[in-house]
Amino acid sequence: GCQLLRVTRRKTRTRTVTIDPESGDLILDHKDHKFSVDAIRDLRVANDASHYRELCKISIEHEQRWLSIIYTVESVRLKVLHVICPNVQILDSLVKSLTRLYHTRLELVGGLGDLSSAAEERIWLDAAAKPKNLTDERQMSFAELEALCQKLSFYAPASQLKHLFEQVDVQQRGSLTFEEFKHFVDLLKARNDIAAIFAGLTSGTMSKECFLSFLKDVQGFDDQADAVERIWERAAGDEEELSLSRFTTFLLSRQNGILRTTEQDMSRPLNEYFISSSHNTYLTGWQIGDEASVEPYIRALQRGCRCIEIDIWSDSAGVPEVRHGHSFTSPVSLESVLRATEKYAFIVSPWPLIVSIELRCSARVQEAAVDLLRSILGDTLVVSRHAQLPSPNDLRYRILLKVKASHGIAEQADFATSIELSELNSEFGEMSTTESDYSTPRSRTSSHSSQSSSVSSYRGSNAPTIAAMLQMAPLLQGIKFRNFSLPESKTVNHIFSLSERHVKSMAQSNPESKTQMLKHNARHLMRVYPSATRVRSTNFAPQEYWRQGVQMVALNWQTHDLGMQLNDALFAASGTEEVSGYRLKPAVMRFWRKGQMSYLEAPDHKQPKRRWRISVLSGTQLPKTSASTRSSPYVELQVLRPHRDLDAKSHSACATDRDIKFRTSIVEDNTFNPQFCHAPFQFVQESEDLEALTFLRFLVHDVPLSNGSATSLSQQTGPVVATWACPLEDLQRGYRVVKLRDLSGEQFIFSSLLV
Repeated sequence: GCQLLRVTRRKTRTRTVTIDPESGDLILDHKDHKFSVDAIRDLRVANDASHYRELCKISIEHEQRWLSIIYTVESVRLKVLHVICPNVQILDSLVKSLTRLYHTRLELVGGLGDLSSAAEERIWLDAAAKPKNLTDERQMSFAELEALCQKLSFYAPASQLKHLFEQVDVQQRGSLTFEEFKHFVDLLKARNDIAAIFAGLTSGTMSKECFLSFLKDVQGFDDQADAVERIWERAAGDEEELSLSRFTTFLLSRQNGILRTTEQDMSRPLNEYFISSSHNTYLTGWQIGDEASVEPYIRALQRGCRCIEIDIWSDSAGVPEVRHGHSFTSPVSLESVLRATEKYAFIVSPWPLIVSIELRCSARVQEAAVDLLRSILGDTLVVSRHAQLPSPNDLRYRILLKVKASHGIAEQADFATSIELSELNSEFGEMSTTESDYSTPRSRTSSHSSQSSSVSSYRGSNAPTIAAMLQMAPLLQGIKFRNFSLPESKTVNHIFSLSERHVKSMAQSNPESKTQMLKHNARHLMRVYPSATRVRSTNFAPQEYWRQGVQMVALNWQTHDLGMQLNDALFAASGTEEVSGYRLKPAVMRFWRKGQMSYLEAPDHKQPKRRWRISVLSGTQLPKTSASTRSSPYVELQVLRPHRDLDAKSHSACATDRDIKFRTSIVEDNTFNPQFCHAPFQFVQESEDLEALTFLRFLVHDVPLSNGSATSLSQQTGPVVATWACPLEDLQRGYRVVKLRDLSGEQFIFSSLLV
């Protein structure tokens, strides 16, 4: 171990930090305080972590020896460990050790799935005990083999491992040679479900002609001949025909992913796209009591968010800061937020980033904010006017500011506050006891030193938006909504920013009001944000608002509930698991004809009624609630459809009576390679339900087993341990692999389903 200074807001103390290569844990002082390197999301060194150093009030002289480790707890909550190393050399060694161990574990966990023997040999040498005599052959005992499987998260039943071990140990020595170990790996990797598919296509090995026929007839592959040839070369390698092992590898590879690969047109005006958007981006948790930080901005931008929100207030010295007003949240400096934005804006997506600015400060503080925006964001800012909204292609690697127009700014701020307070009062009666419990947020604020200044802020400090700020936002100027008929509602650069309740009210008030909103959103921009009653930062069902044509449906990104899962699904880049942040609306939502009342009346609406059949065949290395428990997985499928009209049931992002649910059988005590045997699930997609906004969602449940076999196992339920979602429009037919995500939205490296 190495002695380092651990830094928190409250104190700094010496701790012994140890990295255990066997368990993959980083340990502080003792084994009760540890976390896995697999949970590390980022390492911030020196000036990359300057925000955290300043937050902890540590002198800049320690910056070059500073390390902030961002990691997850229970796959959901983000935590940060700050340490100061004795010197730069130890810092460099610590970072390299963590990085090396992280990638080594990736290689180990994936090694047994590699067709080459190189990874298998490395695993063998690492796990098998060295012989006492150098002339003896190294061998692996069953205990060593079982420990290796546990280390690699291969949670196959002990009985299955023992059976395969004895099957390979033909000489009954109680240990395996390297060649026998490779045979054991082959048996362990064997997939009866894939073997049955293979046997239905060919006998023995698969010829190139047979494989290409499989791609075309079963998988629906219709690409050019050279693309088909590349797939064959990758699948077959140097072999002339495809073995069952290589066919298995192909089916479970990313190359055989479930998402359709299409080229999205990025040349249309901005109003014709859905844009991945964040609400109160600065918050790390609840709307009341949690802190503001740069970390949520970095996380959102790394996940492809293309519209972030910055609320600018003034601190006691008149310096711009970012925080949640009239609440118990601690602030973060505007400069820190802008520097993080500038660094991470285009790290994932090249498409334009929209920065939605809420001004809660005086003209003097606005001037200081303008200086920071110019000096930090510089030439990336779009400051020229356009006769019409430009396209994402026109604005690659550019940043657009969105600010409220100056007229009536103080009135608009007061109006928004009164609306939020009335919503809060009117809806607490509908909440559960836990949702309206104020004791929890009050207790969470005890460590925040700046809460009193946040609460004591007064509205009188607000001023109309200064001209210099408006000049920096020529394309996106927010105006107060009055109605859709006024000339101001038809200007190119206006945008309405409305609460979920306001949009819902318009959709429900009368058919004409809803038609006007749909018509407006086909031609102009609108943003909708969560109600103030969502104290715990929950999310609504975003597809309900996408169906109304709203481009920027802003969500609480710190809560990865169903709403955020659907957001990730909609904005997944074509054919990949990355997030692009922009999605072209369906044609019926982009063009509006005179006299048209709904999307269904559009000439472009040609979606036929379609019957879907889906089977969940098997899983690979499914996660468990606890590594120490015996677990039995099952998979739930949901078909999530938006309501055709916004109503009370669309308030929360949860399953409704318009949704369809299926469930597989439970596979007892096997999360390594469970096979789910059932008839295909079937449902009908009506023509009026857009496939672009209807989602298929997989949920993997884990039923922990007590001693012995559980009674009535088929009737039991268990917690969700993994999810994945996708619009029906994006699905490819055939046998496909689904790469699962954890409860914080991060993709599991090796956990997947074959469907």
